Amino acid sequence: MSVLFKSFWCVVFASAKMMEPFYQLAKQSARATAEASVLRPYLQGGIDWADMNPANKHWVMFVTTFISIVLGLQASVASEAMTIQAGSTCNTQNGTQLCDPVWVINSAVVRGLQASLIITALAMVTLAYLNWNRPSGVTSYPCSIACMASVLSNSNDEMTRTLREIDPDAKEEAVKEAFKGKLLTFERTETLSGENVVGITMGSGSSEETNHDMPGSDIQPTTSSDRDLTDVAEIAEPPSLMSRVPWKQLQVALIVFLHLAMFGVILSFVLAGNDVYQVNLLGADGEKHNTAVKWKFLDGTKFGPRFFMTSITSFLLIPFWENVELSVRIMAPYRRLKKSTSESRHLFTMYLHGVPFTALFKALWHGNWYHAFVTLITVLSYFLLIFIAGVPYNYGQMEDLSFISSAASLVILCLMLVGLVTLAFWHHSNPKMPRRPDTLVNTWLLMCSSRFIEGFKGRTLTEMQDEIDHGTTRYWFKKAEGVDGIERWMVEAEGDQAQRRLLLGEKAQRDNYY
Repeated sequence: MSVLFKSFWCVVFASAKMMEPFYQLAKQSARATAEASVLRPYLQGGIDWADMNPANKHWVMFVTTFISIVLGLQASVASEAMTIQAGSTCNTQNGTQLCDPVWVINSAVVRGLQASLIITALAMVTLAYLNWNRPSGVTSYPCSIACMASVLSNSNDEMTRTLREIDPDAKEEAVKEAFKGKLLTFERTETLSGENVVGITMGSGSSEETNHDMPGSDIQPTTSSDRDLTDVAEIAEPPSLMSRVPWKQLQVALIVFLHLAMFGVILSFVLAGNDVYQVNLLGADGEKHNTAVKWKFLDGTKFGPRFFMTSITSFLLIPFWENVELSVRIMAPYRRLKKSTSESRHLFTMYLHGVPFTALFKALWHGNWYHAFVTLITVLSYFLLIFIAGVPYNYGQMEDLSFISSAASLVILCLMLVGLVTLAFWHHSNPKMPRRPDTLVNTWLLMCSSRFIEGFKGRTLTEMQDEIDHGTTRYWFKKAEGVDGIERWMVEAEGDQAQRRLLLGEKAQRDNYY
């Protein structure tokens, strides 16, 4: 049940992270900083610890993240709520005899679970209050390439110019620097059909004009002289020791080690059996004796072993595979657009938002086989959290149930190890993009100089999606020269169709002007 709560909340958590930038942009009488909106990872599965900083006053994401952490911890604690004690003795009329194994309930753990459920319920009520009548400014899921193109095309020229001025090979830090001091808000314009379309207006201003409830709202706009001084300081200051540590490589090495270690430990349980732990048995001489202790730390009659193993699964393995699934899902349309197949239109309108439980069926429907494989592993990681709590950490558990839990855990871990090997080949075959398109800005940088953007201007997303789905235009993704004459990674439509849309867009603007 705890795993079901955790699985349900991952849907809410992913949706909250996706919509948060748009909530910030849609706030009335306030302009959002780029750090709080367009630079925020809106397609991300992990915990952003900046949201847990109360100084940011980012209360919606604070409460949402808090609930996610509590439910993850709850699933691990719940595994220690009960256990089996073998070798118990009881006094009878015939003297002291060996009794049947005893099912023991840990009352302290159960009370802790009850308290956490109450806290979670109160936090959910608080979250519902904070989100009440909170406008998002968008009318559809803003997570497809077509939707991002619609928002960018209806934004002001300052936004497009800022994007095009960024070095195509710039890293995340350089992109953030380009938007430093920029203030943004939603702008609605009316189409010829009388419907509204949403774009973004960019400008500069003082910190008093920003929304102080957002992280990064205390950032002052910088002048060119300030940036020059900053650049000089960065050049003069040598990189710190911590910045030179390869944290990403160490994290991958730790994850691989944990997979292998857990596989080895559970395999040892299966091969050695569950009769090698310290238990109190009554011998033939009428005295109590202790068996040999080979797994002293993993003595399941005490609090610790199940919590330790399930915590590793809940806070390390599951988030890792969720992040891998998200990365594969985000890159799936770009990888297939790079092949420029005739069936590329649906990749332009497909939703990139989702969770593993729903993404599995979408991946199979669209024929993204590797994404389906990784999604299956991610879903199985939740089942691993259940099965690994049923491994026989102490003598006296039911033999069939223990064997099923151990065997299922080994199969899932074995499949994960295979997935780790294939992941290395997947990374090697990815387009060598300087940034992952998981923020609004990173996505717009792939289309800011594309020719088809003008065709979206002044037209609703529904109209454009219908035209894409029922049209014959083919789309591709590669490194090419855009309308600004600069070569970059970009999403583009095939030549004739893109040029025709550009001319139609220019004609519509002239008609509106006259």
